[in-house]
Amino acid sequence: MARIIDSENKNLIGGNLKKLRSRLKISQQDLSTKLELLGVYICRGSISRIEVVCLSDPSSFSSNARVISTMPSITI
Repeated sequence: MARIIDSENKNLIGGNLKKLRSRLKISQQDLSTKLELLGVYICRGSISRIEVVCLSDPSSFSSNARVISTMPSITI
């Protein structure tokens, strides 16, 4: 799968992902493991890259936002 790295404008969930992960008190590695159990294969490094890029243009929408919106239902 090709990586999209051309712009910050495509990342809608970076800040929210970090806030949610902090609220749930789970590490990036723990999140990666839990998502893998749900069939979403994303490594810790990819989670880190998502969190680093902040939202700057809410006019675009990423399908990844739909996946992350299910995260509050993940049990620890």
